[in-house]
This record gives sequence, structure tokens and C-alpha cells, in this order.
Amino acid sequence: MLSVWAYPGDEVAGPISSFDAVSCAVVYHAAEMLLPNGHLRIMTPGARFQPDDGYRDLRPPCVAEDAEAAADRIHAAGRRFHAWTVLLHDDGAVKDAPRQQTCFGDPMPHSMCPSDERVRAYCVDLVSDLASRPWVDAIELESLYFGLWPHEWHHAKQAAPVDSAALSTCFCDACCRRAQAAGVDWRAAQRQVQERVLRGGPAVRTEYDSVRSHTITSLMATLPGRLIIGGSLLPNLWQVGIDAAAWRRRDLIVTLYGDAERKEAQAREQLGAFTRGVLAPGTGDEASVYHLAWLRPT
Repeated sequence: MLSVWAYPGDEVAGPISSFDAVSCAVVYHAAEMLLPNGHLRIMTPGARFQPDDGYRDLRPPCVAEDAEAAADRIHAAGRRFHAWTVLLHDDGAVKDAPRQQTCFGDPMPHSMCPSDERVRAYCVDLVSDLASRPWVDAIELESLYFGLWPHEWHHAKQAAPVDSAALSTCFCDACCRRAQAAGVDWRAAQRQVQERVLRGGPAVRTEYDSVRSHTITSLMATLPGRLIIGGSLLPNLWQVGIDAAAWRRRDLIVTLYGDAERKEAQAREQLGAFTRGVLAPGTGDEASVYHLAWLRPT
């Protein structure tokens, strides 16, 4: 399977001739991209389709781009349409959604917290909506894990080196309730994480991290449809709530930035031979289309 990343307004008929599918942005975060032709592309966060009435409390805003029209063009070209869906990272577009907090209680407005029941219901509603659309052949889910700081500010500044994964460990009320229900002392865990942020030291997995992984795995199990789970790699996947064993049971996309060869080896080590494909992003012939190669699993 070969796929290409694109956006609903892209002219992709020519560039997709050697690909099986187009992974088209259907729900996306805010972005400013410098294209190979020297122009800037500004992305507004939100849904590139009109959400139906089946949502409960939270719903994504609708922006002008038309993903269904893009799907019609892609199907006419004889290719599958994969709905590239950014789930928990939304840059505040989903109004009133509960957000992650740092281990010191500061808000992370770019990331909805997957421990909160309202957010979990939103994920189910959004994926169910897309799964019901006849123009969607598969759903590629990005950011189905806890977010990291810094990712929300135009000019992020820090006064000292910081362990981003430790700082981003969420201790909001919903996360703490889940830990307490599992018999885990979240206060002790919070003190340990804060100490690691302030004093340094190796990342050590705790019972609190296991609760976070269960939070993501149990949410994944509730999402319907043909799902392809994707995301970038960290040295320790459990730091963002990813259980590698649970992910190996899914079709996977691992996005590699920078040293793709070294990171491919890392992906194999963390996720094993069951990884369906590893994506190595580059820039294609068209200025706004991002070509990807799915590297074959061993």
C-alpha cells in the first residue's frame, strides 16, 4: 500500500498516479507551512466537512475546505480516500473541551485530555461520523495519545532545558480520578514527575503511566470503522500513553521526521514486525502535496 498526504484543495490527480490511496486532511490542527515554491500555507483548525447531528456535547468547527469534493476527485482517479483525522490535538478549536495540564497544573490549550469522558465521547462521535460517510474508505487517526509541551505557542520560550514528556504528564481532575480508581497514588506520582522536571534524571515508567496507557488503549477500543493509527515516535512510547502491544494489533503509520533510517530501526524495535507501514515524509513534485512511502514490514 502506497499513500500520499494531501489537503482538500490540492490538485492531486497527477501526483497520485503511482499511489494506491490519498491520505487527505479531513480534521486538522492549526499550521503554517513553508512550501517548496516559497509560499506560506496557513491551515485553520477544524473539520473539512459538515459534522452531522449525532454529536453529544463537543463538536469540531467546520472550515471552508471540502473534503467530500476532494474524495470525489480522488475516487474518480481510481484511488482510495483515507480520512486523515487529527483527534486530540486541536489548538483550541473544539470549544469548551477539557484540556490537558502540565504536572504543575498549567493548561495545555492545544491538547484535549483523553481521560475526560466528554473528550472520549467526542472521539467516538467524530470517528463514528466519518465511518458512516460513504466517501471515506479508511480513517487515519493522528494524535490518539497525550500531547506534549511546547506545541501551542507561536514563539515558545523556555528559561532552562526541560523534559517535555515529563512536564506534559497530565494531572487534571479526570486523569487523577482514573488513577485513584485504579488504586494509584497520583499525588506521589505528581511529586515524582515534578522532581524529574526540576532536577532531571531518567524516565522511569510508573503505575501512573500504566493508567495513562490504559486510558488510550480503552479509548481506541471504542472507536468504530476501518482505522489506521498514526503518530510520531518518542524514545519511550509509554510517555504519551501508547501501549506498543495494543498498537501492534492495528494497522499503523509511524511518521518519521529527520533521520528516517535511524528512526525506522527505532520503529521496528518499539512496534515490531506487525507494523503495517512506516511513513517517511518528503515533498513531492506539487508544492503543496506531501509524498510518503510505506516501508515494508519485516
